[in-house]
Amino acid sequence: DMACHIATGRAWCGNPTTEGLVLYICGEGQHGLSKRFMAWFQRYGETPRNLHIATVPAALTDPADITVLVNDIAANLPTKPVLILLDTLNRNFGPGDENSTSDMTKAVSGLDRIRAATQAAMGVAHHCSKGDKMNGRGSSVLKGAADIEYLVEKDPDTNIVTMRHTKPPKDFDPPPAVAWVITKQ
Repeated sequence: DMACHIATGRAWCGNPTTEGLVLYICGEGQHGLSKRFMAWFQRYGETPRNLHIATVPAALTDPADITVLVNDIAANLPTKPVLILLDTLNRNFGPGDENSTSDMTKAVSGLDRIRAATQAAMGVAHHCSKGDKMNGRGSSVLKGAADIEYLVEKDPDTNIVTMRHTKPPKDFDPPPAVAWVITKQ
């Protein structure tokens, strides 16, 4: 939803956006992803645009793979992306263990290299710890490196999805929580 709003320049949850190219690096759920994006464009009466879906995961811990990805973005996208979303961290992690401080540091370094090369905002979907919804799985290096962290939850009874920050930002006021209802088309 957020990716499509940014791709089309539509306000998202009451927040203005600037239209720009969004790169969605999908490490899992590829089969239904195109249908979800097409349903969004139909729902809003928009022409699909500014959205590039990559179905080959990035290997964030592998510097050579990051170099290939950065070069591929520069050579094959019509413009620089304004937003790059990775879904999920685990599937885009590459060799290593997300519980390892050293390996998570390599993954954060990979994210930093992509961000520095593209100047795009970065978003990473990451699963919660099984025992603590307020923290992501694995090493805390990612949480320490993130500007802001959100928890997205869906109530199975109401289909209401809420999104709220779990790590307040350092350099700006924390945004209010947002909520929406999931519907099928």
